[in-house]
Formats: sequence, structure tokens, C-alpha cells
Amino acid sequence: MNESSVSSGYDVVIVGAGPAGCFAANFLKNDFNVLMIDRAAFPRSKPCGGLLTEESKNIIKKIKLPDAVFSTPEYLDIQYTDLDNGIDIRQKKNYRNVDRNSFDSELLNLSKNEIAFSSNTKFLDAKEANEGSEGYKLTLEKNGKKMSVGSRFLIGADGALSDVRKMVTNAKMNQLIAIQEWFLCSRDIDAFHFIFSKEVTGYYSWVIPKGDSFVCGAAFPPGTGVPQKFQLLKQKIKHLIGESNNFCKKEACLLTKINSKDEICLGKNNIFLVGEAAGLISPSTGDGISFALRSGFNCAQAIKDASDMPFEKYNELCFPLISEIGQKIKKAEILSDPVLRAGFLVGQQKK
Repeated sequence: MNESSVSSGYDVVIVGAGPAGCFAANFLKNDFNVLMIDRAAFPRSKPCGGLLTEESKNIIKKIKLPDAVFSTPEYLDIQYTDLDNGIDIRQKKNYRNVDRNSFDSELLNLSKNEIAFSSNTKFLDAKEANEGSEGYKLTLEKNGKKMSVGSRFLIGADGALSDVRKMVTNAKMNQLIAIQEWFLCSRDIDAFHFIFSKEVTGYYSWVIPKGDSFVCGAAFPPGTGVPQKFQLLKQKIKHLIGESNNFCKKEACLLTKINSKDEICLGKNNIFLVGEAAGLISPSTGDGISFALRSGFNCAQAIKDASDMPFEKYNELCFPLISEIGQKIKKAEILSDPVLRAGFLVGQQKK
């Protein structure tokens, strides 16, 4: 990838080149001088189940993705497997199945030739510009060398441990350890398996087909015997995944689980937080992609359309997302309780 050199002044600096950052960049690139940075080397590998939920359908129509981005089967129903209550039901959902690494690469391709992009670059801090000047003076570091750049707007799209978020709020977000393993397919898996077992985790576990492979994963609170619990999961679903002798690789990352809308922070002044950095991630499914795309688009629209009060406009545009998170918090509380969950799943079965 040819990366642009970093100059001294920009209209917008985006920290994080995941879906939220890339989507914001794509809709800002024609009107603003944009720098996007990421601390990772590219191409990068992102541990993720790689599903586009129903909420992603409309926003994803705003761009064109090549067929190679999608895994097979391309559309997936949900198979709820409640091991606590002995419930196993299927629900029509049509989640779209993507190869996450290819998906991220294509999102970056949308704008990389029209913006400045710098990988292996850390965001260190930002200070308000001198009196009488708009924006911020940012300190970045690349290959051990520090540099300063100016920007009117700063967008934090840097995920669960966002450094930009730390500048604007002390609100903590609960973090889980997500682990998933890849296996070559030895079984006919044709749905997104949504698995509950209180003995394994209070969250949920998953099995997702990916072409000639499948992923098996779960998310756990830190310090709870994670390796042992993951082994227990595989034992409990051996009927689904078979023997684990076709192991390919193991991945792990942090996953944010919002317990209250108070944990959500969209930023302040001309600092905007998007995606997981803002706390915009489903507490019931862990879906971050749809919120990343929608909040990234909202942020770009606010900056483009409301030059006098962009942050206020961003709050307005994201109000439906925050309301959606509130509904999913209630759903997560139901799903984490075996008794309440049984009633919920029986209700789903009747629909």
C-alpha cells in the first residue's frame, strides 16, 4: 500500500482505520483534507465473527462491495442453542457473512487514494490550538519519531481502548475477552449458532461457517479461567463442531459490553467518537460493525452539513443509535438470565 506522507495541517484527523474510521473518511474525502492513522501495520488481521446484521443493510447500500468480501453461505439464519434450558430453535435473519479482513481492506480502498493515510502511527495526545485558532494540535509517533499536526476536527475511531476517548470522558466501559478458533469444516454448518451456557459464560458463544472453515468463539470476563471455560464450551458443543483435530488458528481481542447508556460518549466540541470508541456496540450480540458504519457516516454528515454546530448535529443523528443500544441492554439482561431467556426464546419460536 502506498501511504501518503504526513503534512502539518488537516481539516480532519481520524484515529483508527477500522470500519468506523474508513466510513467517515469515505464521506469526508471530497470536501476536506483528511489524515487517517492507525497504530497497526496493514494489511491487518482483525479477530471478528464477521457478520453484517439487519441494521447494516441500508447503510451498506451507500457503497459497493466486491463479491470477494463475502463468505459462504452469504446469508445466515440464527440457530439459538440454549444448553441451560434444552432449547434449540432457528430464526430467519439473513445476516450477511463477510470475510472481515477483506471487508476492512475494501473499506480502506474506498478512500485511501484521496486522503493521507499512515499506518504504524500512534496517537499520543491533542491540545487545543492557540487562542484565536480553531481545532487541535496533535502529537503522533511513527517508527519512534514524534511529529505534530494540526487539525480542526479529531475523530476517535480507535476501538475498545480508545486513546481519543480518554481525552473527553472518564466513563469506563466493561471489557470482555473474546476468543475464537478456526477449524476446517467437517460438519454441515449453515447458520449462525448463538449458544448459551451459564457454566461457560454469562455472555454467549458462537459458531459461524466461513467457506470451507468455521469459527467457534466465546467472550468471558477477565480472570475467570478463560482457557478452561473455552475447552468446556468445545466439549459441550462437540455434537455441532465435531472433533477439534482440524484446528487452523486461534484469535483473541477485547470486546466492549455496555451495561448502561451512561457509558456511551460521542465526544465533545470538535472531538468526535465513533463506533466502539464511543461505546456504540450491541451488548446483546457484540455487533460492532453496523454501529461503526452508521456512526462513521453520521459523523461525516454532521461535519459536512453543520459547519457551525457539528457536534450538536452528530448527537442528533446518533440519537436513534443510542436508543437502539438501550433496547439491546434490556435484551442482554434477559439473555443472561436462564429463566428469562427461556421465555424469550419460546416467544421467538412462535413468531
